[in-house]
Amino acid sequence: MTNPDNIVRVRARNGGRASVYEANGWCQAYGSGILEGTGVVQNTVANMTVLVGGSSSKPDVLIAQNPAGYKIALDLVGQQPVTITAPASNSRISAIVAYTDDLALESTEDTVTGSPASCGLIVVNGSSSASPSAPTDTQIRNAITSDGATGSQASYAVIATIRVASNTTSITNALITRNQAGVQSSKIDFATLDIRSGISNITLPAGRWLIVAVANVVTAVEGSFSTEITWLGTAKRFQGYRTSNQNRTQGCFTWATVMDVSASTTYSITTSGDACEIFGRQWWAVKLSN
Repeated sequence: MTNPDNIVRVRARNGGRASVYEANGWCQAYGSGILEGTGVVQNTVANMTVLVGGSSSKPDVLIAQNPAGYKIALDLVGQQPVTITAPASNSRISAIVAYTDDLALESTEDTVTGSPASCGLIVVNGSSSASPSAPTDTQIRNAITSDGATGSQASYAVIATIRVASNTTSITNALITRNQAGVQSSKIDFATLDIRSGISNITLPAGRWLIVAVANVVTAVEGSFSTEITWLGTAKRFQGYRTSNQNRTQGCFTWATVMDVSASTTYSITTSGDACEIFGRQWWAVKLSN
């Protein structure tokens, strides 16, 4: 199996033994892909290689899935260059895939953390086409089998996909699409999720909140104008020049932040400086923790 410098590891427990099913229950809340870390980026030298993984001190964390839908965590310990080939014609989408063979209850690699001998890191190419598609599950599992594992029982994660044309000579970040492992909506209880919205202002009780606001600011001042729009203590400047034949001049502003609210507080958007009016605004907030 292809695993350069043992970069792919199964999340391990004491003694170097591979994860057992009960150690991966938390993974079931996520879709497969990269949960945290660098993933796949262009090489520091312009060529047809990409860099995969993070570092030995901060491994990338992947969520891999087996054919039955059960998910486990994989680590990318260190960073490795991986070569991407261009198709002979048209374009092609290649997937960077990390996998582990069938999840055993324990490993015989007692001195090696994470059972890297059961893991692999491969490139799986889709079909060349004027409108190419990413490799299918069948194509990926066949490629895993060709790499020496048993694709029909392996757990794998697509870290990223890369679209290349026949004339591509170097891989850039613009060609790379990260496959992010997000929380599955079926695992969120929207009935109990605290979601709030407001128009002119919003009142939030104590807690940790994801807050988003949008404001449309207009002015009828002729000539040069300058004002500041303040939101949660952060000011943005709105300035410009309005000619006499213009009706009004406007600008749209969007803010987003995660903030800890210590006690129930009402927030609003204000302006200062030359005469401006907040023509329209909207607040949204989602409570992240109690």
